[in-house]
Amino acid sequence: MNAQEPNRQGETGQALEDLSDVGALGASEGQALGWGAGPTLAAIDVPGNYDIAGSFWISGGGWGGSYTYSVGDAVIWRQGSATITADASRLTFQGGTWISQFTLQAGTYLLKWDLPFSPSAASAYAVVRLKDITNNQYIGPKVKIGDGRSSNHLMCVVAPTAATTYNWEVIAKNGTIALPTATTLRSLQAAFIEEV
Repeated sequence: MNAQEPNRQGETGQALEDLSDVGALGASEGQALGWGAGPTLAAIDVPGNYDIAGSFWISGGGWGGSYTYSVGDAVIWRQGSATITADASRLTFQGGTWISQFTLQAGTYLLKWDLPFSPSAASAYAVVRLKDITNNQYIGPKVKIGDGRSSNHLMCVVAPTAATTYNWEVIAKNGTIALPTATTLRSLQAAFIEEV
C-alpha cells in the first residue's frame, strides 16, 4: 500500500505522497480530500465561508385591519414592526410603511425566509416564488403555503452580478389568503447569508 518502511519502534510515518495507490495531489486553500470522478482520491472544492449580510423579524404589531392577497401581489410586511439588521453595502430595503422589496449587491446569497399567511379554510393556499424584479424573471422553486401540505419555510440561492431588487410574489392561490394579524405576523422572518 505504501513505500514507507517502519522505523525501529515499528512506527510507519505516512504522508499523502507516500501512498502508492494515490496519485500526486495539488490541494490548495479552499479544497479538501475527497472522491474524484473515478475510484480515486482527489482534491475537491469545499463550500466557502459565509457571513450574515442582514436579517429581519417582526417584533411588534402596530396596525389593525387586514389585507387579502391577489395573484401578482408581493408578500408585504410592516417596516415599523420589524427589527432590521442589514449591512447597507450589501442589502437594502425599500422605504415606506409596508414594504415587499429588497436589493442585494453583487455576490452569492442564501436566502432563508419564513412567510406566514392567514388562509380562509384548510384547503386555501398561496403559491409564492422569488422574483428578480430588476431582470423581470423568477428564481428558484415555487413554494405552496397552506392546504395542509407545506410549511412556510423558504430557502433559495441567488447570485446577482450587479445590484438587483427582489420580492416574493403570489403566483397562484386557492381561497382567500390574507395578511396575518399583527400578532401572528410575528413569525415572519428572514436571513440573508452571503458567501464571502
